[in-house]
Amino acid sequence: MAKGRKKVIVVFYEKKYRKQGKFIGYVNRIIANFEKNKAVFGKHKTKMSTVRKALKELVKATTVSRGTRAKGSGAKREQKHTIVKDHLLDMLTHVQILVRNEKDYTKQLAIIELSGFGVKKVGKKNKPRLQGIYAGPGRLHLVSQSFGPEAVNEWQHGIIDGIFDPLPATQDADTYVDKLKSDSWQFFQHRANIDGVVGTWCKSISVYIKPY
Repeated sequence: MAKGRKKVIVVFYEKKYRKQGKFIGYVNRIIANFEKNKAVFGKHKTKMSTVRKALKELVKATTVSRGTRAKGSGAKREQKHTIVKDHLLDMLTHVQILVRNEKDYTKQLAIIELSGFGVKKVGKKNKPRLQGIYAGPGRLHLVSQSFGPEAVNEWQHGIIDGIFDPLPATQDADTYVDKLKSDSWQFFQHRANIDGVVGTWCKSISVYIKPY
């Protein structure tokens, strides 16, 4: 790694996924990312079919615990949760090893982006993944975390969360959006395309457009 480059660490933000439903959804996305990008992640020590089976057992245990509250069902659910979490942390370690072995900084970020895990740059305050800054009546300045000079930044905009239209791609990790409706909520997403390796869309942000 080049001198002065910040160390990149792969992270799992556990506090964000304390609720069982969110945790299950998160792990399911990580598994899907590994399966979809086998050329990047290679062969993991645990087969994805094994991890998916453990996740299904957690879903079943959670359903039983919530639906029947039978004696011992809570403890069984926690046991299944621990098994899935251990698999998840093993996958995180696998991604961290790939990142450590990759000397190119932008490709390090691309690997993490594809995995679905979070990224932490040690020694540098992390900026929000995506933020919208008021830039005048009906105008918004979108700023994303930078994935390096080789990244092509792709943007999406929608008036309903989950339904998006593409915005023009940019070389810089920021862009401006004009003619946004007054007194309304608008939704945006971002992803990076690095040397043809397309990342996943970040969690959408909602921005209120002031009346004008």
